[in-house]
Amino acid sequence: PSKPSTLADLKGVVDTAMSPDPQFPINAPDLVRQSSGPLAATSRLDDLLGRCPAMQAVKAAASRLLDAEYTSRHEQRPVVLITGEPGTGKEMLARALHEDGPFGTQPFATLDCMSVTAEIVDSLRPDAAPRCRIAGTASDGAEPVVPASGTVFLDEIGELDASLQSRLLRALDSVPASRLVRAGARTRRRIIAAASVDLDALARAGRFRGDLLSRLKVVPLQLPPLRERGEDIPMLANHFLRVHGARYGKPGLALSAAAQRRLAKLEWPGNVRQLRDCMERAVALTHDLLIGDDALEPALATGVPGPAE
Repeated sequence: PSKPSTLADLKGVVDTAMSPDPQFPINAPDLVRQSSGPLAATSRLDDLLGRCPAMQAVKAAASRLLDAEYTSRHEQRPVVLITGEPGTGKEMLARALHEDGPFGTQPFATLDCMSVTAEIVDSLRPDAAPRCRIAGTASDGAEPVVPASGTVFLDEIGELDASLQSRLLRALDSVPASRLVRAGARTRRRIIAAASVDLDALARAGRFRGDLLSRLKVVPLQLPPLRERGEDIPMLANHFLRVHGARYGKPGLALSAAAQRRLAKLEWPGNVRQLRDCMERAVALTHDLLIGDDALEPALATGVPGPAE
């Protein structure tokens, strides 16, 4: 079908897509947000710890997206692009969107964009049969790499081979506004992509398609690096201290005020993941309930840069 050439044509396509269709009945429970939102008792978004304004803004935007999805009358959900440095929690945010969203009971499939094949990319089309199977499993009864329903998480989308970028764009653009899905291959799937690199810079350098980037950025969410979350670092450090203390049978551990101040001044190039690992080393090596500044030395002896200027 030809693309709409005017704003009026585009509005007609959108109105058609958003109108009720007996071929695609709306499941009433899908309209009730069960696990997120202001009235929810718990939400996976709450697992993204952080009081700093940047983290609060990310969680607020994610919550608004989920609220909109529960009132959407269309099968397909908007593409989400999560960006942030390595270790900032991109997959954790993606899983929160999945589990708090309408497809939370469906599979969550992670695809490493450095190793995906053309067949896997093509299977993202809404009318594609789930032919791609998990490597190393028998064909009978094996789960498809790309499930017909649920969430597909495209990890490190910036590493996608140039030859596959056009195929992914076609797959994303093939979502039919008229909802003409081949019989037996109906999908209820959402796409979340994540990148640790600057995709805009890659696009300017000609290494990433600008039109694909635009298509991925329907809903952009950017996670801040830990060095910009100074007020969150003591809270996160104490959280990981409790988690690892329980794992190692050392309950009641605490960080001294001096230790917390020191942690808050470090650069943390590995972000939250690096802080988590540092706290595990501190728990494993300590003999005291109160971990002071000096006691952090063995845990920080793995090359954490000093205070940022």
